[in-house]
Amino acid sequence: SFDRADLPRLTDEFMVQLAKEYMECMGIRDTQYLIVRHLETGSPHFHIVYNRVNLHGKAIDESNNFDKSRDATKAIKLKYGLTFSPKKKLYEDAIAEMKPKIQAAMYRCKSWDEFRRRLAPAGITVEFYNDRDTGKPQGIRFSDGEFTFNGSKIDRAFSYGRLDKFFAKNAGIREAQPQQPTPISVTAKVKESPIANVVENVIETGCQAIGGLFQVGPGYNPDEAEFERRMKKKPKKKKGISQ
Repeated sequence: SFDRADLPRLTDEFMVQLAKEYMECMGIRDTQYLIVRHLETGSPHFHIVYNRVNLHGKAIDESNNFDKSRDATKAIKLKYGLTFSPKKKLYEDAIAEMKPKIQAAMYRCKSWDEFRRRLAPAGITVEFYNDRDTGKPQGIRFSDGEFTFNGSKIDRAFSYGRLDKFFAKNAGIREAQPQQPTPISVTAKVKESPIANVVENVIETGCQAIGGLFQVGPGYNPDEAEFERRMKKKPKKKKGISQ
């Protein structure tokens, strides 16, 4: 779209030329496309509809389209001396300022409520818009009080669908992390005897060093229980050794 100050220069032929240069800057080549100029609004602009599958049967790369479009329109306006709208500059500056704040709020975020709380101190509010048929959220908007943008307009990673999957993944990873059981101190008791005292000391020292090897309760392990039972048995007397 163009500033109204440039309207006298914007003939159909000139707009077609600008559209072709725009498509070249975007890297959209060897494909079918349609240029449509709108005349029923006060803002001079045109739309481009193009086939994402080129004439060679390959999909056209659409990565970083928003950044490419911004750079392309700026380069074309500079080339032909077209007017830069003051509001357009404020619009772009607002996006550049909001993007890193949203990225920071996403760090390890696990829910929409948490996301909103993190953005509130930055002066950014979040609102959803629903599908008219299902009533379910299908999009998201961010506002700094002056400008409001669709999430994907700021960055494609900020669409409702992608953010929802991102939070769900973070929550799933967090829930999947095993909880460490609280170590329980266990003292093995054996019948008093010189040899038994030695065994008891070894058991107590071993348990302390290992940090509660023999766990009970939810962390019960039958193999460890059997090992503990064997350790509690009274040592057999060996022949040839006086007691």
